[in-house]
Amino acid sequence: PGTGQIARPRDDQHSWVYHVEEAYYLTGNLWIRDWYRFIAQFRRVRLLNVDPYPDLSGRALGHSIGQALQAYRVLGDAEIPGLIRTFMREHVIPDLDPVGGGRRPFLSAGSTYEEEAIFQLGYLARALIDYLEELPQPDMELEAVVGGFVRWNVERANFAYYLRYDGANARSDP
Repeated sequence: PGTGQIARPRDDQHSWVYHVEEAYYLTGNLWIRDWYRFIAQFRRVRLLNVDPYPDLSGRALGHSIGQALQAYRVLGDAEIPGLIRTFMREHVIPDLDPVGGGRRPFLSAGSTYEEEAIFQLGYLARALIDYLEELPQPDMELEAVVGGFVRWNVERANFAYYLRYDGANARSDP
């Protein structure tokens, strides 16, 4: 009790496996393709919003969406882009700050103030940009989300590590 660490069973924040897709393209290893069959199903839990232990940080969302996109590219699973779009529309966009463009900060475990990690939002922005690159037609709503993240960082967050949601602009943090 009283500690600030947040741990979820899947640890989506540290799911940095972007190299696996590249390894598949380089080797053609069918075991990697089988792994992506698992990932396609595994990430549906997130995209269908039925995860009993969701991690809603920008980094966790970004890695989850990134893995789903990898499965889409490797397998050609045509359902995945629509699931990503629906998830964004129903579970991420409603949590955006309509004025500032960033995500509304939240009260994290062990904290007494609402905050958002700017660096974590970058992972979500990267996944959205990758998603937008896969679409045959532009998605102006999600392009505006990415633009809002950038505007929010430049105008409000100032490339800080965390932004406290107390009305003041954050201080830059190298």
